[in-house]
Amino acid sequence: MKTIVKNPLPTCDICRGTAKYDAPTIGRGAWAYMCVRCYEVHGSAGAAGVGFEFTTEATPETDRAEEIAAAIENGDIDLAVSLAGDGDLLDYL
Repeated sequence: MKTIVKNPLPTCDICRGTAKYDAPTIGRGAWAYMCVRCYEVHGSAGAAGVGFEFTTEATPETDRAEEIAAAIENGDIDLAVSLAGDGDLLDYL
């Protein structure tokens, strides 16, 4: 699972708490922002490499271009645009 910087953290689509993950839901196929508890119950917990985990702080190994490419690869254009911020999304591709 890829870690992505997102500040502020989004709202959980299921319980409206603070989301920690963006991942597919089990049995529904749709992706959702989920808090830790909802991810354990409804998410793809245990499916290695599927989805994103959010953090609010950048780490030295965080590479914005890689994060944007991963978001686009997973079909999350809104996340890609959010990661690009005020910059042009095409500058990261």
